[in-house]
Amino acid sequence: MITNTECIERAYQTGLYGPKIVWMFPGWYEEYWWRNYLEGIPCTPEEMDKAAEGHITTGIFYLNPNSVNMISNLTVQEFESEYKKTEGYDEIDKTYEFVASKCYDVVWASSLALDCADRQLKQEG
Repeated sequence: MITNTECIERAYQTGLYGPKIVWMFPGWYEEYWWRNYLEGIPCTPEEMDKAAEGHITTGIFYLNPNSVNMISNLTVQEFESEYKKTEGYDEIDKTYEFVASKCYDVVWASSLALDCADRQLKQEG
């Protein structure tokens, strides 16, 4: 697994940044987090700024305690129940359990953004 800082560095090195690319990261980070841990990173702070420009990070949020269906047509409680049925769940370090639903939301947000971009690009030809 790589850190988010390493991800931004690799994005810069491979050219995966710019006005048509948005990186999304689950987590809560301090301002300019991609500049704070550059030891061993072969990019300058300015290069990291270019690759990180326009990125989206999710913040801390609380799970809806009400039984309301989300966009996935599952309630939070149903998602958690399904997650706990995942093969190998008992072996998973429980310290990561709290981020499962947040990562799920990031995947949904990314999917919706890609779908929107796809529809817009098809309209533009």
